[in-house]
Amino acid sequence: MPDLLTDNDGAVRILTMNRPEKRNALNMALSEALLDALHEADRAPGVRTIVLTGAGPAFCAGADLSEFAALKSEQETMVERRTELTMKLHGVFSQLTKPVVTAINGAAMGAAPVSRWPAISR
Repeated sequence: MPDLLTDNDGAVRILTMNRPEKRNALNMALSEALLDALHEADRAPGVRTIVLTGAGPAFCAGADLSEFAALKSEQETMVERRTELTMKLHGVFSQLTKPVVTAINGAAMGAAPVSRWPAISR
């Protein structure tokens, strides 16, 4: 099952973080998929708004700490890639031209991605 689900509802692109068993914790795969999907939605001419939500009982638990066990100093490339992904994901929302609304369903913890636009609870 994909880590990120993408749906369209008219001019709204809905991105659903889909790791409910991990409370949608951001591993490298989900972070990359989310960055790509946000940029793609921002470029898509038929999309006017982006909604970001999470599958299951939580919006996002922040970083997937289980992945950090593999980030050792001798694996410098992986450490740098993880750092770069985190920085890009935190900064992407201010770079997008379309509004991103977070539909928060449950807990949003740690470094969960939040937009510069209002959040809604569902």
